[in-house]
Amino acid sequence: MRRFIGEAKAASALNHPHIITIYEIGEIQLDADNAQSVAHYIAMEYVSGATLHSKIHREGLELKKLLEYFAQTADGLAKAHAAGIVHRDLKPENIMVTETVTQKILDFGLAKLIESVEPAAQSGADLGEAATAVMDKTRPGVRHGDHRLYVPEQAQGKLG
Repeated sequence: MRRFIGEAKAASALNHPHIITIYEIGEIQLDADNAQSVAHYIAMEYVSGATLHSKIHREGLELKKLLEYFAQTADGLAKAHAAGIVHRDLKPENIMVTETVTQKILDFGLAKLIESVEPAAQSGADLGEAATAVMDKTRPGVRHGDHRLYVPEQAQGKLG
């Protein structure tokens, strides 16, 4: 549950036209007589359209259009990375193409928070070490996301 809340908060801090907007994170009590009976939720922007996966496989996108979507995705990811957030489950199923022919990155459910490099730079510490220091509770060697889309380092357990 800590991961759910942490990832939702991380994603909710992002404000970019190619990243889904998260409006609220909370919990509701399901049973008034049972304090343990709660459900957690994320209220987010409704995005009407089709996934990039669907557009590719059902519509056979032209290369030019596909490259436009990739550029938009890269723009959104650059914003997330600048905020210290790595998606870790980016795939065509997690990219929604809207009816206005733009795209939104969805599902930061496996996002990893990375410490800011700035404090390390000020203290004179190694920037490489600071950039890879993670704040989440995932264990080293444990793989996350869709195994079909792993980069080699992730498949080998070198990325958490």
